[in-house]
Amino acid sequence: MYNGEEKRSQANAALRILINVQQQTHSCVKSLTKDVSRNSALTIANGVKLD
Repeated sequence: MYNGEEKRSQANAALRILINVQQQTHSCVKSLTKDVSRNSALTIANGVKLD
């Protein structure tokens, strides 16, 4: 019984880590998307093409 509890505890810890990484990734992607959108708008406003 103890072994089952230990495995469940480890699985829960791993899941919490994965959820945390997913949240950080989502936050990073949102930030990058915002930066890209802003840079695109500035580029269009300035009439400059970026390769």
